Amino acid sequence: MSLAALAVLLSAFLLFLVQPLMGRLVVPLFGGGASVWTTCLVFFQAALVAGYAYAAGATRWLSPRSQRLLHVALLAASVAALRLVPDAALMPADGANPQGRIFLLLLLTAGLPYMLLAATGPLVQVWLAAIGRSPWRLFAVSNAASIAALVAYPFVVEPLVGLGAQARLWGALYVLSALLVALLAWRTLAPASLDSGEARQTATPVSNLLTWVVLAALPSALLVATTDFLTRDLPAIPLLWILPLALYLLSLVVWFDGRLPFHRVFWLPCATLAVLAMARGMTSARFDFEPYLVVPLFLAGLFAVCLFCHGELATRRPDTRHLGVYYLCLSIGGAMGGMLVAVVAPWVLADYYDLAILFAALAVPLALAAASFESRLLKALGAGGALLVIAAGIYCGRQRYIVNDRDAASVQRNFYGTLKVVEAEKNTPDAQRQLWHGAIIHGLQYLAPSRRREPTEYYREQSGIGLAIATLPAGPRRLGFVGLGPGTLAAYGRPGDELVFYEIDPAVERVARRDFTFLADCPASLRIVSGDARLSLQREAPRGYGVLAIDAFSGNALPLHLLTVEAFAVYARHMADDGIIAMNVSNKFFDLMPFVHAAAATHGWHARLAVDGRLSDWIVLARDVESLRRAPLGQVLVPLEASSVTPMPTSCAPCCPTASSE
Repeated sequence: MSLAALAVLLSAFLLFLVQPLMGRLVVPLFGGGASVWTTCLVFFQAALVAGYAYAAGATRWLSPRSQRLLHVALLAASVAALRLVPDAALMPADGANPQGRIFLLLLLTAGLPYMLLAATGPLVQVWLAAIGRSPWRLFAVSNAASIAALVAYPFVVEPLVGLGAQARLWGALYVLSALLVALLAWRTLAPASLDSGEARQTATPVSNLLTWVVLAALPSALLVATTDFLTRDLPAIPLLWILPLALYLLSLVVWFDGRLPFHRVFWLPCATLAVLAMARGMTSARFDFEPYLVVPLFLAGLFAVCLFCHGELATRRPDTRHLGVYYLCLSIGGAMGGMLVAVVAPWVLADYYDLAILFAALAVPLALAAASFESRLLKALGAGGALLVIAAGIYCGRQRYIVNDRDAASVQRNFYGTLKVVEAEKNTPDAQRQLWHGAIIHGLQYLAPSRRREPTEYYREQSGIGLAIATLPAGPRRLGFVGLGPGTLAAYGRPGDELVFYEIDPAVERVARRDFTFLADCPASLRIVSGDARLSLQREAPRGYGVLAIDAFSGNALPLHLLTVEAFAVYARHMADDGIIAMNVSNKFFDLMPFVHAAAATHGWHARLAVDGRLSDWIVLARDVESLRRAPLGQVLVPLEASSVTPMPTSCAPCCPTASSE
């Protein structure tokens, strides 16, 4: 049993260590937003289905000897073809919906190893059951190892090991895992006279299959939706990916370890109260932009719901003859739940109704649990809880989205988030059209003809970027802007100037051209480059920009891969000798200045802070300090010394790679 536990433990550890590792490799390539990670999460759920389906099919249709030979052969093939670092040919070339490319990239790198690691747990449990050993505790062992991997990554692996070395270390451990499984396959081989046991099993009732799928799908969907909700306006840091996933797995460990009893009469009201609390948090103004309140509330709510649903799953598990189909249903439900939120919802929902819909949908497992009570009173109370969560979902969706969207001229959602165009201050001299991304305004334009070319908000003439542009000579200027928004910075364009915008979200360009006139009114030569700015700039020849502005927020989160030392090297290559880089570091939640300071110091650039009242904070950088002393910019700058920079929380460190990302 110790060899089986070690093989399952290492397989599960690698199964969940590769998820944040691949996230670190993939997320920066596709814009760094929360949706990239949730897409990765859905891929891994789908790969889990493939692994469990393979395990179920092998144990049902193959002899014990054939099962082992096939699995060991596939492990050997995956070791021979192992390559985690993506090939350059798979890099995104534009900003079109990248989900298919993300899936392909993950499939060609981690796909086969992940599927085989996923299959190892169920296969080993079947092998043990065939020789008379109880297998269920190994499911808890595997989930405990998964949690250990998720905890180890942000606190041990990422801070101490370079990205390339992480991939090599994972590959070495994968080889060890394959050897352990091969040894276990040989040692657990049953006598030839015995078959796998699966061929003799009776058919599982369809009602059981559907119940398992539903109980697995809803907590998985809630995991993806909660992760997306918590990271929508925050930088995509690994810790915020990992915490919800770790709690999800911990809820499986609690019940499948077999030591704790599941008391439905306690956990049903706990799940109901958790949904009501999360719904209240989404509709209360007190929780807006308060991550220290929102994050604990939603993590606790997610954990309570997962404990309830997974407790129901553990209570309803079959005997070991149906083990393969049971795990297959769990994986299918998990993949379905994640895919509905990450893939289907952005196509069919105009706004983020996902959580509200899930709150209401959780009435299904509550009703299933209520029906299991013998007492009429408990049945009625359980049914009341189901009705309450339906009401909470409807109320939450209406208050947070339908009511808030009532005054919006247009609302659209895609892979990169939700864009709203809102008209405000109607019938006044300040009548304006605003562009919102999520809960953050990303620019506005005055509607009066005399004011519609006026730079506004973060980009007004008194801002850091406005003053940086004002330092340039009168002749033709070459300006680069990372992030388009409504196109406000085009207001600075003059005849003869060359302006280039880098924008990853195609919907932003459509909105900027349809609902705003900054681009149409610009007399300069103007070009929009679609795709991630860092990758686009890497592919281009040096541009010789006089000013390059970095302002590519997603919601309130600036993708941190745009602030790294490596990214700064890309920007510096495109600058004129006396050019200025301006970075918008305005943020409600995080101090972004240390990232920029570290990048500037590494490359020997000078950095100063330009504070525009309470509207925006810009850091401006130049090779030659004299460039920062030019009027009118030099008159408003303040020093940005290392001693004045507030260190970032340690949880943010993993997503700020320095030059040592070998």
